[in-house]
Amino acid sequence: MNRKEFLQSLSAGLAAGAFVLPNKVLAQGKTKTIRIGFLAALTGFASSSERIHLQGGELARDWINSHGGIKIKGETYMVELVPEDHKSTAEGAVSGATRLVHDKGVKYIAGTIMPFTVAAVTTVTEPAGVLRSVGYNAGTPQEFSAKTPYTFLSQNGTIGAVISGMRWLKGKFPETKTISVLIPDDGSIQHLAPHVRKWAEANGMSIKGDIVGWPLDTVDFTPFALKAANLGPDAVAMVNGWPGMVGSVLKALRKSGFAKPVIGMHYLQVEDVLEVAGAEASTNYYVHGLMLNDPELPERIKWILETGTKKYGHKGLAFWVEGFDPVYTIAQAIGKAQSLDPDAIRKAWEQMDTIDTAYGTSKIGGRETYGLRHAVVGPRSIAGLERGKPTAMGWVRDIVVP
Repeated sequence: MNRKEFLQSLSAGLAAGAFVLPNKVLAQGKTKTIRIGFLAALTGFASSSERIHLQGGELARDWINSHGGIKIKGETYMVELVPEDHKSTAEGAVSGATRLVHDKGVKYIAGTIMPFTVAAVTTVTEPAGVLRSVGYNAGTPQEFSAKTPYTFLSQNGTIGAVISGMRWLKGKFPETKTISVLIPDDGSIQHLAPHVRKWAEANGMSIKGDIVGWPLDTVDFTPFALKAANLGPDAVAMVNGWPGMVGSVLKALRKSGFAKPVIGMHYLQVEDVLEVAGAEASTNYYVHGLMLNDPELPERIKWILETGTKKYGHKGLAFWVEGFDPVYTIAQAIGKAQSLDPDAIRKAWEQMDTIDTAYGTSKIGGRETYGLRHAVVGPRSIAGLERGKPTAMGWVRDIVVP
């Protein structure tokens, strides 16, 4: 890590009240531990991706601890991560959260991505007053609403991606007037549909027909791709989905003869989509994604990429970041509160206007959209696949989730 990066990160931590001393000072006083639970799919259909989320949480722990830990009223705390497997099911999420909260006494939990697991965990954490920093949100009130006062969203989430994705699509392809939309049928479609239509219309576009959903256990995506293509849109939007799903839909769309733009209004590595769709189908495709060679890549994301690659032997950057920020943001909120009490931390976080993330300084909003001001929103880059090659497509900045 270079000196400039170290000073920038330390300065950001000081501003948040969280990271205040280099490691050499720790020897002067007794070091305590803060235990942060991390829920992820370590088994089941989502495990190939969510194991990488856990690695991102581990990288956040390492970053925090290597920069002096969390300082509370003159005492230094190191972060200990306590992982639990939710097994890619709602039942597993309840069991995992129960183990963390009631068996292990954890007061803060990071992680969970899929809406049914995020929602399931709230049934344990909210009654117990356990603070959560989730890695994603698909727009369902069961995940995140005025009824989940202990839950914070550490990433832009689906609605943030819809807002920035619609804006980028219209700017890049101004001739686009109509869109067909595909969303995994994970319980979120009815809640996301109004937001998708609202932000399409705000950018001078409309949605053709009904939103096309597919069951999570789908193997052949051709019927769903054909349904979207046959609506005759100027572009197709995919809102959420793992790389295997997205790549399969893209491949089926191109085989059907649909050659117009396809945009992912979520967050993936285009290299993962390319691997599934194949080079021939991988053109005119765009998604909120990080390019490994992007000259505008934020310094902390560069650190995540370099450190993660050395530690884990692969380059799962997008999923590392999705796991990093839930731990990193909750640690800053603890430092800001100068307390270990979840209620005090929640109140302190609610008063913050900005917070540091892997992407840099990010805003906090969401009251109008979600019913509570608990949503962290930062800039995002767009990556594309053009003639089978990953391509940087620039950044969308000043994103606001009202």
